[in-house]
Amino acid sequence: MAKRRKLSIGWLFVLVIGAGIYGTLNNGQRTNLPATSENIQRPSTPTPLMRPPNTSPSASPRPKFSSGYVNATSLNVRAQPSSGSKVLLAIKRGTKVEPIAEQDGWYGVRLTDGSTGWVSARYISSSPPTTVTPPSVVAPPKAPAYSRNEVVQAIIAESIASTGGNCPCPYNVDRRGRRCGGRSAYSRPGGASPICFAEQVTPQMIERYLSKH
Repeated sequence: MAKRRKLSIGWLFVLVIGAGIYGTLNNGQRTNLPATSENIQRPSTPTPLMRPPNTSPSASPRPKFSSGYVNATSLNVRAQPSSGSKVLLAIKRGTKVEPIAEQDGWYGVRLTDGSTGWVSARYISSSPPTTVTPPSVVAPPKAPAYSRNEVVQAIIAESIASTGGNCPCPYNVDRRGRRCGGRSAYSRPGGASPICFAEQVTPQMIERYLSKH
């Protein structure tokens, strides 16, 4: 009876060792399988990369017209097609530019000096802007800052005073109270010829008087 137990234990040990050897061989065969389409693990579909927007004028689609003109009073030329981009310079109304690209409402343009940049497409037109001539405004004549009659009377008074005598003009009176008339210096030929009447006062006399006063 004891002999049978020893035999059973021996066979059981052999079976366990054999199962271990078979498993090892079987695993080795699995790791050495040929690389076929059935046993290669396929990776999941990769997520496409986000491409940065084109910021170079030469890399963007060209506009439909070959030349454009600034229709704003002053237009900023920027480094990128964005209102927050760095301003390179400003160009005036009517400046001719060469649109070489178009992107998201912006034109890539080449300036006359060869430099490039981006401008807002809304301020570029295919034809030169029309020049609007403001209506001429005729200023109303200025009212003189003086009274002409007062200036004329002042000129006459100065002329009479410089002539001297009792009868410089016909309407003056002498010491006896008589009207001078034909005895006045104004009436006598070769006399002092004072200015006695407003009709004698010329515009040049008025200008000289005002320049002195």
